[in-house]
Amino acid sequence: GRLCPEGQWNWRRWRFKKSLEALDLVARRYKSRRCVTGIAVCNEPSNTVPLQTLCRYYDQAVDTVRHAGMKVRDVTVVLQIFQRDENEVIQKWERMTGDRHRNICFDVHCYHCMENVFHGKTMASQMRAVEDNAEMLRKYPMVVGEWSLALGCGTWSTCGAMTEQEVYKIFGAAQVKAYEEASHGRFFWNWTEASDAEWNYQIAQKQGLLSGPALPLPNWDGVGEDPLEEILHPSPPDAYIRYAEPVYLRVFHGRYVDVDGSQVAARWSDKDKWQEVSFWPSANSPTKHSAGREGAAKEEEVQPGDVVRLRARCGRFLAADGQKGTAVALPARAATAAATEFIVHAHGATPLKHRGIIFLEHRATGQMLDADEEDEAISARWSHKGEWQQFAVEKPPAPAPPQTPQKPQRAQHQALSSPTTSSPTQKQRKAQEAKAIGTMAPTPVMPKRAMDLVDTSPKRRRVLRKVAGAIPNFDWARAESLDAKQSRATR
Repeated sequence: GRLCPEGQWNWRRWRFKKSLEALDLVARRYKSRRCVTGIAVCNEPSNTVPLQTLCRYYDQAVDTVRHAGMKVRDVTVVLQIFQRDENEVIQKWERMTGDRHRNICFDVHCYHCMENVFHGKTMASQMRAVEDNAEMLRKYPMVVGEWSLALGCGTWSTCGAMTEQEVYKIFGAAQVKAYEEASHGRFFWNWTEASDAEWNYQIAQKQGLLSGPALPLPNWDGVGEDPLEEILHPSPPDAYIRYAEPVYLRVFHGRYVDVDGSQVAARWSDKDKWQEVSFWPSANSPTKHSAGREGAAKEEEVQPGDVVRLRARCGRFLAADGQKGTAVALPARAATAAATEFIVHAHGATPLKHRGIIFLEHRATGQMLDADEEDEAISARWSHKGEWQQFAVEKPPAPAPPQTPQKPQRAQHQALSSPTTSSPTQKQRKAQEAKAIGTMAPTPVMPKRAMDLVDTSPKRRRVLRKVAGAIPNFDWARAESLDAKQSRATR
């Protein structure tokens, strides 16, 4: 079916009888081979096949293998679970077959890089997914037929200051430990696969990515933010989201909102100039700055319920086209209050912080901004708050403090030990992550075009002040000074 053009194959074209004939031929040929300890009846069957039809085929396939001479004590019959909930499949299988078959196991492919559901996972949620896999393997007779070190794009922007090798090592050690729970073993994809440690076992093993102790995970009951997020993706010293300061908006499939001219999309997992936005108050908002300690100006935090405007680094403001249901970026001179105002929604009533999840309601139409699993554009099509409407707000990482050069020390004073920390034993979580909505295809990646989005000219500042209008007590001079300073810093 995979060789057919998209849309030209459906599950009714699966020739089940021919598959059983081929299975019978293979089983008879290898039934006396002592090295054969398992036989799979198919690989990754389409999730469009009705579950009852699939289980009926599996029932017939097990009978075929046994009648061909592969005995229960010698050979395990392997049944694939692909893009389906394992609990649902196994419960259906048990209802249909009872306790009739012996020495069967279920094959699962534990990849963390396929489809938008895994592209959208943070480093912390990837580690929790490995933990969930271990729990699944403890419940059922299973073999991990395929796994690798490949990770979705969202992982790489939520792993703090860790290097690529450190991420692979933490992830690899966690998987090795989890898959020890598999009753019928595990198989890495592949023994050799180009020169890539993600898919090449020999390279991964040589680099030590599949050895060492697994990282202990802190307890979490599924309520509120996972404490593992702060461990792996630390907040900057000031974690609050403030007006006029740069932030990035991550969508459910792991990419960040970006602005290119009037186009608003979510195309890349980079956090760069195109992805930089900032919250600005609406024209009718009260003051959004306050005096900090010792008289220093300190921008006020963004709060749930605030009416805000979102300004891209290039000076354009995000807006929603009510008729087309699309998000656009309007130049400052055309950014009217009605088109560019959004209401911030979030759980709780506390100020927004780094990694906080928000929903942005277009004030004029009541529609929420959303991303799409197939289209790269940002839209405003529905009023409900679902997975597609979620945006994670992230601050830029804090710059590393300057290091004072140290004087040379004697050899005996240079030996430093690395203290290790331990975490409590992982409890069974009370709440599991919500199921992924359907099967999500990877979002295509488009090449970037080189362009300079930085414009801090006096003309730009005059236009901003003219269009934004007079906001009582809002310190425009400081906000524009801050924006200019950030622009120079990123050139």
